[in-house]
Amino acid sequence: MKANLAEVFESIQGEGLLIGTRQVFVRFSGCNLHCSYCDTLASRQPSASCLIYPQPCSKEEVWQVENPLSSQQLLKILAEFTVPWISFTGGEPLLVGDYLREVVQQTQLMQRKNLLETNATLPEELDICLPYLDMISIDFKLPSATGKDLWDHHRLFLDRANSKPCYVKLVITPETRREEVDQAVQIINSVSKDIPLILQPVTASMDDDRADIDTIFNYQTRAARTLTNVRVLPQIHSCLGIP
Repeated sequence: MKANLAEVFESIQGEGLLIGTRQVFVRFSGCNLHCSYCDTLASRQPSASCLIYPQPCSKEEVWQVENPLSSQQLLKILAEFTVPWISFTGGEPLLVGDYLREVVQQTQLMQRKNLLETNATLPEELDICLPYLDMISIDFKLPSATGKDLWDHHRLFLDRANSKPCYVKLVITPETRREEVDQAVQIINSVSKDIPLILQPVTASMDDDRADIDTIFNYQTRAARTLTNVRVLPQIHSCLGIP
């Protein structure tokens, strides 16, 4: 079984509950959504080769492997890294759920911990990988960012994912509406009020509009009336200037 991968590299996890931990990132190519704030545009489309960066937190040295990669090729690459956590990200990893299952089965046997970062729109594909995951980062995609209503998909996905440690992330942009955040909180609460919610201000360049921090604090205050763990966290890898 083979899949198209964009890159494999070691860095610091910049988001969510594992923020600050060293991880190996496996970035899949291909995505079923087109979010307005996407910061990995190159991973939306298949690429001719997968880029492997052997030096931690650096992309100065690189070697290439022709796509698509077999699961055994990827596992051989991952064996060269020693950090305990592997983050499977994208794009959207669950677009190739059978391939992902093959890989995470083996990385679990290698005594690695598997983090899935997902847009939470493919609940059936999650089912086949779920036994081998140690944590799930669930990115609820708001209609203001995607132009789509994905609430039913997110509800089904979260209900399945809650059998493992997981958290929900909302990227907050200037276009985010209060009713969208309230809807996300309602869905989380319908599954479990103890599922952590991360409010992540969109990472913007100096020329871009940024989400108003007072508005984000207001979202946190409202969400905390219902949920037990609501945090505001930026992308720290962007702050540190590392990949």
